[in-house]
Amino acid sequence: MPVYTNSTARPRQELAAIVREGEGINKLNIHSKILPAMPVNRQNVHLVKAGVAQTQLARILDDYFLTAPGANVERMTATIGDASFSVAIRKREIQIPDEAEMSYADYLSLEGLFAQQGMESVELTTEYLTALAIFNATTFGAGTNSIVAYTAANLATIDFFGDIVAATERGYDKAEIYNTIVLSRQVYNRIRQSTLLKNYVVSQLGKGYEVNESNLQLAFADIGIKKVLIGSSIYNSAADGATPVMTRVWGNTYVWVGNTEDTAVGNDEAGISTIRGVGVNAFWDAYTPQDGYGVDTYREEKTESNIVRAKTSKAPYIANANKGTLITTQYS
Repeated sequence: MPVYTNSTARPRQELAAIVREGEGINKLNIHSKILPAMPVNRQNVHLVKAGVAQTQLARILDDYFLTAPGANVERMTATIGDASFSVAIRKREIQIPDEAEMSYADYLSLEGLFAQQGMESVELTTEYLTALAIFNATTFGAGTNSIVAYTAANLATIDFFGDIVAATERGYDKAEIYNTIVLSRQVYNRIRQSTLLKNYVVSQLGKGYEVNESNLQLAFADIGIKKVLIGSSIYNSAADGATPVMTRVWGNTYVWVGNTEDTAVGNDEAGISTIRGVGVNAFWDAYTPQDGYGVDTYREEKTESNIVRAKTSKAPYIANANKGTLITTQYS
């Protein structure tokens, strides 16, 4: 059968399915597995904070507390502190002129398209802000250099397991038990090629097991690791309307090791309701009740346009910086 060709033909967009570049990119987001969502009822939030030093946690009664019959009992002072943070509001708008909406009316709703895109944008913002909060040397202290730099030339000697063990021990020194590893896609692809890590996974799981996300979690389970999270999300950092510049949300400078929980708040061993993991993504539920996100549309008659406004009140809050530590990868 002859093939029809026409050098002057142009795509009939209204007769074909829409092409959306980058569709599904939010499926790569991991923010909810690190900092679960927590609704708050005010923009400015105040919390009770029970610190290790203030509450005299993990004390023992050594010989100093030996008490003779009838003698005064030594006392320690315990106090409760507080913490506060503010939920930030972020918004953006897109104008949809009536002429544009009518041009595509038989094909799709531009208002619907950009409303959906707005929701995707605010969720990707949460991923970006979470990465900034987790890979943060100001919050968690200067990173500890990896035993061997994570370079291609060092594949035979990179000691990722040794670095993770050392990080979990730093957690113990702070009276915390770490259960989560967070690393970027590029760092993950580097360490999974390393000889020592491949040998360790095989020694733990058996011959034929490769280094992947689930197998790393299984191989590291005996040191308390329950989650291995790979940050793969990207965002467009170009100026408005410019050629896209796709940028990694999760950088290669650090690997984070710390404590996370799947739910924001739960009861501790004493039955007290507490923020369970390292922190939360807090949102103002009165302003953005849909998990911290919202999309509004309104009419702007003077320009004969509909306006789509995307907004988010979701913001990371690190409740306990002791619940995390950084490994400086020396990646290149």
